[in-house]
Amino acid sequence: MSEEDRQSIEAALKDTLDFLENNQQAEKEEYDATYKELEKVVQPIFTKLYQAAGGAPPQGGQPEDMPEHDEL
Repeated sequence: MSEEDRQSIEAALKDTLDFLENNQQAEKEEYDATYKELEKVVQPIFTKLYQAAGGAPPQGGQPEDMPEHDEL
């Protein structure tokens, strides 16, 4: 993983954790929007890592060990 990708993931995770800590009474739609923002950053990087490892990403483009949105 490149340093740039690592920093992107760390920043996105920090933003998401900050949101969760400061918005415990948020509506479902706000949580969904925050999740989608995180997914926009993480998903392309994970896809690139899977491809570099010689495998195709699982159907839907999401790594197998990443929980589906509804599982969170």
